[in-house]
Amino acid sequence: MGIFKKANNIYITVRDTYTISSGTSYEEAEEITIRATDEINLISAQKVIMQGLNGGVQYGTVDKEEPKIIMSYFTDLNDKILGNRGKIGEEVYLVIEGRNLAGKEADLDLTDNEIDFEYNGEHLKNDILKGYIFQNNEIEHIKLKIIEQKNN
Repeated sequence: MGIFKKANNIYITVRDTYTISSGTSYEEAEEITIRATDEINLISAQKVIMQGLNGGVQYGTVDKEEPKIIMSYFTDLNDKILGNRGKIGEEVYLVIEGRNLAGKEADLDLTDNEIDFEYNGEHLKNDILKGYIFQNNEIEHIKLKIIEQKNN
């Protein structure tokens, strides 16, 4: 069994796992770039041979794009965007759109002078969700409950 690819450029970005299982894998290109966001391992039952002309194989690190929040808004639990933050007693999603957010920690300021919020049954003191760790890279849905304003 063999895998054969021929192209001018081949780019492979690995975020989790990338596996090729074959008797032969042959890549022919002017340039091949393989990027792994964590670490990359090449494993062989025999040996791994890496060769390159004009400077050989180059190793280095990739500068990851910094995490960035692009926008945030509130939706109902059916993902309908709300014109406001909702009413007391309702559960809503705070939706945050961004880049490279997964695993990053942030304090989210939801300041509102008329209502307060609960997250996982706990009142958010001063309307700040402290130490929130993003689970997703691009779109995060954070379930909140709107409650009456309390003296913080």
